[in-house]
Amino acid sequence: NYFQKIVEVLINVTKSKRAGIVFFADSKRLNEFVSSPFDRKLGRNKNILKEDMSTAEKEFVIQRAATAGQITVSSAVFGRGTDFFCKDETVESNGGVHVVQAFLSAELSEEIQIQGRTARQGKKGTYSMVLLEKDLEQDFEVNPGPVDNWPRNDYYKLLSEARKKCHDEHCKMMELNLKEATDKDKASQDYLDALLRRDPGTSGLFKNLYLSMKKRPVPETIDLDLTFAIDNTGSMRAYKNAIRSTISSLVKGHNSFLPKLKVKFPDTTFKIRLGLFAYRDIDDGSNQFRLATQPFTEDIDVLLSDVHQLTSHASGGGDISEDHLGAIHFLTELDRPGCWESSIKVLLLLTDAPCHGHLPSCFCPTADNYNVRHPMGLTVESVADDLIKKEIDLFICSLNPMATLPFEKELASAYFDHKDNSEERMVVSVPLVQNHQNAANTIGVSLTGSSKHIVFVLDESGSMSFNWSGVVVAYNNYMKRRLEQQFDLDLVSVVQFDSGAHVTVQMENIVNAPDALGYSGGGTRFHPAAHEAYNLVLQTPASHSPVVVFMSDGMADDSSAAASTFNSLNQEVKNRYGGELELHVIGFGGGTDTAQLRTIASASGRGSLHSTSDVSSLSNVFVQIAGGGDNVAKVLETEIGNRIYDAVTDRLTAEYVG
Repeated sequence: NYFQKIVEVLINVTKSKRAGIVFFADSKRLNEFVSSPFDRKLGRNKNILKEDMSTAEKEFVIQRAATAGQITVSSAVFGRGTDFFCKDETVESNGGVHVVQAFLSAELSEEIQIQGRTARQGKKGTYSMVLLEKDLEQDFEVNPGPVDNWPRNDYYKLLSEARKKCHDEHCKMMELNLKEATDKDKASQDYLDALLRRDPGTSGLFKNLYLSMKKRPVPETIDLDLTFAIDNTGSMRAYKNAIRSTISSLVKGHNSFLPKLKVKFPDTTFKIRLGLFAYRDIDDGSNQFRLATQPFTEDIDVLLSDVHQLTSHASGGGDISEDHLGAIHFLTELDRPGCWESSIKVLLLLTDAPCHGHLPSCFCPTADNYNVRHPMGLTVESVADDLIKKEIDLFICSLNPMATLPFEKELASAYFDHKDNSEERMVVSVPLVQNHQNAANTIGVSLTGSSKHIVFVLDESGSMSFNWSGVVVAYNNYMKRRLEQQFDLDLVSVVQFDSGAHVTVQMENIVNAPDALGYSGGGTRFHPAAHEAYNLVLQTPASHSPVVVFMSDGMADDSSAAASTFNSLNQEVKNRYGGELELHVIGFGGGTDTAQLRTIASASGRGSLHSTSDVSSLSNVFVQIAGGGDNVAKVLETEIGNRIYDAVTDRLTAEYVG
């Protein structure tokens, strides 16, 4: 123990009828010693020498310091110029005053001065150091491990080299600071000269001057708060695995942004604190906001455990729109120890829904129960003010960019135009869907609505008799997935076919669509079914986008006619809506003619062919078509990782002199 070693040295000195003086680095360490149990072990012949003592008290302690059996505990400030003159012959005859320096001086000159507090004016005296490894590591970057391996006779030499290295770096930093001050002085002079000349470019010079005044050298350690705000309503259940995988990859996997930052800033250590928060909608009341067990933690495993727990209970939401404004406001106002204390603060909001008050025009008005005013009076302007005041960089990570676009644009504008946003920081939008999905959602007003008219075209021929119940399960799982995503305005139509075709469900709201479908059995012809699908698709309202799901386990001699009908349908969809038909063709079992089904799928540029071997894989394909979330995981990980890296790099470049 550090204090114990100091006490042992001093007690051994006094046993020899000498005097001992210990110098601590500062008053804080001195007070720590005095408050410790080790102080009492020094006995009664001990005096404390402090800066806040009166002149008379100081003189009394100094005069007694060099007397036999006396111990003096002092701070380093008395190691320069204080005359601890020894007049005690007993002390002199036994070796004089012994000085203990309990720290390594940053400058050699201070060390020489402290050594000079003994052996005054030709008297005897000795000197030693007792050092704390933690101080050496913190102040001189000397790691405890290597010290243990040093040859004992080389201790002082190696410590001196470490001190010199730190001193040289300090001098280098002073030179950089001097250069920076010179540059700032020149920028100030240029600005003043421009003012006197009434130069029209004065505003630009002022901006450069302001930013140069704000910059400083990149520190050795930078703290970073990274908080995930996850929309935890029912529709996000489909993406829980993707979100878990993404967060894990960002903080410890191959898509982590930290190794990239280390390459960019090799002399800087990034200390990351992770936050987690889940939110629901306004009408969910007391269940709306839910913090992780530890709102901010450096323990990655704790965070990942909380992510798994929070995303396992996605539910609620009421209408389609969600309370993103309330979530951001709640987080910025969070008042807990350690919240938002880092120099760089990043908030990632992950959602798939529009924001209250910012519903896209193609959505039905009933999708937003708070489209006029937020119950708390929150606006994009007030939330932008919250973010700017806390210096938080916001990322909106959208799993449905079309739905969130109006909110993203308005908040980004309010944030960028804020009067205190002198650095012109921006809200970053990260669309988290595959490119082909994104294109499919941005091809015209009538095809951008989140609601769909799904036309199921299902083969009920004789060969399907043993598997028809599995087809019905797959059909129900499709609708279940859509409802989980809160697409309760979807419309459902069903065409069942064998050698003929008949409509069994016609444009029913998905909530009311039947969960049971009858079965007849017969031969197999495709064209009658294609014709019925054609008529149903053209009845799709402008607020919905049409989708055809065509499933068969066989082949037909009229497949070419069916493909021609779907070609014509695709052209009608393009003419009416400005985009191609979403067409899924599914082959079931081993009796299908893949070439025939591929021809039908190719009738649309957005046609796709799926192959399934049994009812289990059939159900999986139906769910995937309905909008599964797992397949976006890799896009999430790569995209968010790159965006965070770019944002942090830009911030450091703007804020510090690199």
